[in-house]
Amino acid sequence: AYLLEPREPSGVWPFSDEQSSAVPPGVGESARVLAALKQWGVALDYAGALEALLRRAPPHPRGGSGPEAMDAVALAELLYLGALMGRPLPDQTSALVEHVQRYGFKPASPGPLRASPFLFAYLLARWLRQGGDYWRLASTLRPELQKLWEGAADPTPLDSALALPALMAFERPSNVDMWERALQILARQSLQSQDEAGGWPALPLFTRADGTTYGSRQLTTALCLEALGC
Repeated sequence: AYLLEPREPSGVWPFSDEQSSAVPPGVGESARVLAALKQWGVALDYAGALEALLRRAPPHPRGGSGPEAMDAVALAELLYLGALMGRPLPDQTSALVEHVQRYGFKPASPGPLRASPFLFAYLLARWLRQGGDYWRLASTLRPELQKLWEGAADPTPLDSALALPALMAFERPSNVDMWERALQILARQSLQSQDEAGGWPALPLFTRADGTTYGSRQLTTALCLEALGC
């Protein structure tokens, strides 16, 4: 009931800061809430809701750009919702694969609100585990994720939690013992910041164009719990 309350008549949930993004507001957030509600067995017209989101924000044409273009994070959210419904989305899949092959976990261009690359890696892993085409992306994502993690100057507990399921999905270890130790380290780094109430502190998840970061205790806690459960 709490999640359904802010849903707009158009069928989407408003983004917390709609003026900060050129992406049609609420698309990725709406897909994430719908995925949660579906997994919890809440009765809803998911097919109609997905169609509404697809009409609101179609994937960009090859080489296209502009405010109607989908960003990669929202595409990953939509693809996960489609996978939960057994609904393949070939146009969105092609757009996301093209983006990853060209830019890795980075945005195509620095937008006004940039998502953490670890969040993007996690969302891709979540989609691939549910029903994505693993082999089309694995060869690109594996070395990219390794570079991303090794290049992180000071990874936060949230980064560690998000990197954990991504490594599990993308890595094919030659040294299994070393790989398992790395996963244990990531899990320990994240769990050490869990407080007595079971939550995590607010940690940066988005960066604005002026360099300020955005995050919340609710976002950090939800993502850490979800990622560690993978």
